[in-house]
Amino acid sequence: MKTDTISLLKEQSRGALEGRWGESVAYPAVLIALHMIATAILASVMKSAGIAEVISGAGIAFILQVLISLFVWGADFHFLQMLRRRETSFSDLLAVFRMQPDRFVLFGIIRDAVQILPAVPLLIALGQARKHPLTAVILAVIGAACLIAALIFLLTYAMTGFVLLELSGNISLQGAMRRSRLMMHGRKGRLFLTCASFIGWVLLAVITLGLGLLWITPYVLTTLCAFYESAKKGPGLSL
Repeated sequence: MKTDTISLLKEQSRGALEGRWGESVAYPAVLIALHMIATAILASVMKSAGIAEVISGAGIAFILQVLISLFVWGADFHFLQMLRRRETSFSDLLAVFRMQPDRFVLFGIIRDAVQILPAVPLLIALGQARKHPLTAVILAVIGAACLIAALIFLLTYAMTGFVLLELSGNISLQGAMRRSRLMMHGRKGRLFLTCASFIGWVLLAVITLGLGLLWITPYVLTTLCAFYESAKKGPGLSL
């Protein structure tokens, strides 16, 4: 019997969150507040639509996204501890800052760069659509190929942050990425489907003007923690 089916992962997540939803919603509340602050900063920088403002705005957005990801991993640490029925506290949000954060920052830069890369040819293609349709089609195809490659990369190294949280200062970023690659061998499709299974909940959050994210985010993060717990039990991977 498989122990990492989507239904079982979600069942484990709900079991861990049972009776603890009250404290759990505080974490997405902080993350949402950080995103709102970042958005306000970005909007103030890009008030005028000059090229310099756009470039500087993109750079600031990238840096802010990397910094916010440190707190997201802190939330991952909290829900991982909760899943394991261990003692937790709100200070878990700062857990990364006690674990050689430079490795998390570097991985955040790599991951976010991979996420942004496909958008470059796609945006250029959009701008060239009227004047140079053939060039636009070629760029769109390149962008689509980059998008697929980025998705494969993100799925392959999706467990890197969890490995860094698990082993703290006892593993390098390269080692954590290698372990994630081994964990995700044959599991990339399963992780994709696990994430896709929350689309309905995300749409519900949109209907509630984002309020639903306070409850959906802990559910998603805890389910991903359960996925990690299952993935790390592969041959030669137990920590």
